[in-house]
Amino acid sequence: MALYYSESTKGFYDTDFADYDLPADVQEITEQQREKLITESMATIIIDFNQG
Repeated sequence: MALYYSESTKGFYDTDFADYDLPADVQEITEQQREKLITESMATIIIDFNQG
């Protein structure tokens, strides 16, 4: 399986799944790197306006 990530589109591409026109900046990534990028993109900061 070939996985790719594009910073410009913030998108993942799996060439075994579909035939894409890949952006110029794609980089091949591992499944572990994909999971890390997804986890990091889901990280949020919660601001509690009731404190202080």
